Amino acid sequence: MKYIYPILFLLLVVLAGCSDDDLYLEESVFIEDPEVPGLPIYSEYGYNTFGVRYDRDVITNNTADYPLKVIVSDGSCSFNFNGRKDYYNDFNITLKLDNYLPNDEYDLLDLNNQVIDLTGEQVDVEIEDNGKEESVEILNGQFTFKKVQRLTVDEVESGVILSGVFDFKAIINGEPVAFSYGRFDVIISYSNFFVLN
Repeated sequence: MKYIYPILFLLLVVLAGCSDDDLYLEESVFIEDPEVPGLPIYSEYGYNTFGVRYDRDVITNNTADYPLKVIVSDGSCSFNFNGRKDYYNDFNITLKLDNYLPNDEYDLLDLNNQVIDLTGEQVDVEIEDNGKEESVEILNGQFTFKKVQRLTVDEVESGVILSGVFDFKAIINGEPVAFSYGRFDVIISYSNFFVLN
């Protein structure tokens, strides 16, 4: 009988130490870039972050939402980056690739080391600022998927990690603007990859 309390305590410690890997994989790990204050460092570890300078403003992911959702629908694949401008206003950037139709997150491995010219005919960029869709005319720029890799947790495939950089200049509502120092490092898995066809 005198051993029951230590055994119960040990059992509680073991149970408390167990966590749901899927929930852990959804968390963001924000490490500020000392060279570009306000933005996360560029990484390839699945930190679930993205950020970019928008002229003098900073846009980073909103920790309450997925930083990126991939949606395949109507003959295109959209990469929806959900963020906040200056930490307060919702600001979303969507990269839309026509005729690119991955069936699941593992098909995204084809993007490894790919550079997307944002002035291409089958590419579109959409901006939503505080719930309002903006008129966007891309002048120049590119999205680079520097590394796309499989994520394995406890010898089980759990998705892919998309890591890369981007920058572009555009005219938004008649005003020339620059997006610079863009970077992303996001886990794509069952929870944030959708095929709506």
